[in-house]
Amino acid sequence: MDLTTLDKVYLALGTSGIPTDKAHGGLLSEMITAVSARVEQSMRRHVQSTSRTVVYDVQPGQRMVQLFGYPVTSVTTVHHDLDRDFASDSLVDSDNYSVDSRTGALWLDYEYAPGRQILQVVYTGGMAATTAAFLTAFPDVTQAVTMQVVEEYRRRNAHGANSVAVAGDSVSFVGDVQMLPLATQIIERHRCWGEYSI
Repeated sequence: MDLTTLDKVYLALGTSGIPTDKAHGGLLSEMITAVSARVEQSMRRHVQSTSRTVVYDVQPGQRMVQLFGYPVTSVTTVHHDLDRDFASDSLVDSDNYSVDSRTGALWLDYEYAPGRQILQVVYTGGMAATTAAFLTAFPDVTQAVTMQVVEEYRRRNAHGANSVAVAGDSVSFVGDVQMLPLATQIIERHRCWGEYSI
């Protein structure tokens, strides 16, 4: 899901920076999608709110799993099944777990037998259902993505360059394109610090 819009990018580019007749709109749209995906990966959580089925390993003594699509809207089912069939007889009663919808932490009231890929959670969650809803709920992330797209667009002809020639004999060092420091700070504020397994 895109985390900003083409109009916001054009606005950030300013009147003098807007491509003639929006000729580069296709390129900018691709850049928005690419930067949005990188930001989502950096935040280590799911952006789009949708239904998900996730299977987890269970370690000895483990009583919590991290749901990476949060805020969590609802948990449909939790199954613990050593056979990995996740049939009705392996259903964990909803009274035996709780979820922190804000952080995505699902807490089990009891210790369950350990094993690989034996805990299945079906739930709905994520930061927003649509781009429009995301822009309203997370304007700071939208700003970070917009700034990053503008930066990469302005430097689109110098990616990977160690230097570029300018007027006369002088040289300006460009260096690799990196995530902007302010964008990194914003992303860190929304980053999931739970064990990453999506």
